[in-house]
Amino acid sequence: MDGERSVLLANLFDSKTVEVLKRLLHKKDVFYLRDVARESSVSLATTFRIVQKLMALGLVKKVQQDKFVFYHLVRDTPIFNDVHALIVGSAPDPVRLFKEKLLERFNNFTVYKDKDKKLFVVGDEIKNGELDELAKSIQDQTGTKINFMVLQSQMFDNMNNMGLISKDKLNTV
Repeated sequence: MDGERSVLLANLFDSKTVEVLKRLLHKKDVFYLRDVARESSVSLATTFRIVQKLMALGLVKKVQQDKFVFYHLVRDTPIFNDVHALIVGSAPDPVRLFKEKLLERFNNFTVYKDKDKKLFVVGDEIKNGELDELAKSIQDQTGTKINFMVLQSQMFDNMNNMGLISKDKLNTV
């Protein structure tokens, strides 16, 4: 299916753009134009033009330190998910993965998400620090950092009563 998808995309779009996008979507961290050009067998000038278009779409950010220029994908945007789904297939949802991993280890908890995608893991059997490695593995897998806080049920209720958290404005995951 992957070969069929590549042929279809190459026929619908410029094959060089598809090759550059494939390489970029598999990058975990920053990338350099020369590396992407070499890996995709696309000239440096063409790779530069493609990356400029991706920057205009908000999919790529340019970072300059002294005389060095490097780029990174902006993964926490809807366009990233759309492009990833089109080129590679659906991107895994990091929040869903996080909850699935929690369910493998713990029984009684609730995960709430606020408007900024911050998670509150509320449960009495989960301790602070137990989930750091889990969140790191999901970040490595998806490229998205999981921002979370573990709270005992009583602490969550106290924070809600004090107005520090508004349970009514949180969504259950």
